[in-house]
Amino acid sequence: MAKIHLGEDSKSLAVRIVAHFTRAIDAEVIQIVETTSEEHKEEKLLSIPALVTSEDGRKFVNYSPYSIIEHICKLTHFQKGFVGKSELQQSKILSYFEVIEKQDEKILAEALNNDLKLRTYLAGYNITAADIFAYAHIITYAKGLSKKDLSQHENLFRWIDQIQHSSGIQKFAVDHDLLIISADDLVDPASMEETKEAKPEKNNSKKDKKQQNKGNKQKNNPPAKKQGEVDYKAEPVTLVDFRVGHIVKVWPHPDSDYLYCCSIDIGEEEPRSIATGLQKVVPIEVIQDAMVIVAANLKARNMGDFKSDGMVLCSENEDATNFELLTPPEGAVPGEFVTFEGYGRNPPDRLNKKKKIFETVQPHFKLDGEGIAHYKDAKWLIGDKGPVYCKTFRNGAIS
Repeated sequence: MAKIHLGEDSKSLAVRIVAHFTRAIDAEVIQIVETTSEEHKEEKLLSIPALVTSEDGRKFVNYSPYSIIEHICKLTHFQKGFVGKSELQQSKILSYFEVIEKQDEKILAEALNNDLKLRTYLAGYNITAADIFAYAHIITYAKGLSKKDLSQHENLFRWIDQIQHSSGIQKFAVDHDLLIISADDLVDPASMEETKEAKPEKNNSKKDKKQQNKGNKQKNNPPAKKQGEVDYKAEPVTLVDFRVGHIVKVWPHPDSDYLYCCSIDIGEEEPRSIATGLQKVVPIEVIQDAMVIVAANLKARNMGDFKSDGMVLCSENEDATNFELLTPPEGAVPGEFVTFEGYGRNPPDRLNKKKKIFETVQPHFKLDGEGIAHYKDAKWLIGDKGPVYCKTFRNGAIS
């Protein structure tokens, strides 16, 4: 069994997170050795982290964080999805490793915030080793920033929020006191002064306040149902508003090589503006006029100068090297609801992002051997017209 010597530095933190994320420790394919500076010298290690393996009685030591993480991923079958599905993605991930180690934390925060302006993750459509390595190097610095500072790095903290709530990382983040403020709690610096000015004076008498409340009948009426009153204890998948959509117009995002900008009819008065990161993997002629499945009640996001209000669902093959749009059954029309076999449907107008509803259900989306979309063992259905499916892939994931 390979031994990995770790210290208290950011590179060791990245390796430690990957070991937990891939469950390499639970599978007992590696042994983590917490090494002090004195033990480090006694073991004659040049630096930390260090991967120590043996072969034919000879000891080999590897000090490259990328190689150590790659070794863990190979042992746990995470290699293709985590350290690169193609040579291009592998090169991109490796370049992040090289750059991150050399940058000051403040400069790194600015660089990541800029890189994430038009991306969900650093080097692909899902979390990769680049995200973990960057997260480990920036999290301590990020925890020390004020709310005002956080609001000036909105893209960075949206990304951190996704990383820290990812399956396999959240418990580690909690146990090691790495959790930071949610991106939804960021303060808008421009509104801080307005809030201060709008604050009522303290010398208002109780009598004045009672008279004001009495004169305002609306305050005595029951408040409208708020987002916080949604039953978030319900089965999470029943809270996501999945609908049939028709892409009426599509064009490349002017500032991104990864995004398409789409105008999608989902049965509302006006088409929705939705960005999708398929520019490099799906030809534009395939996107144009396609019938698709849209998650319609997620929080809207600014992707550069384009406001994206929803998500287009796509599927991927078993190797996660190709992507394809999910397809509604024949006869489905824009605006029809997706239901899940055996489950009800009660989505709010907008999901509370802090509840991580979509992030909770998405890992359970999959294609079966016939290409039919499932949530766990339940089919995605459009009324009595049939199931949602993928034309080409079988036994793949859905994102």
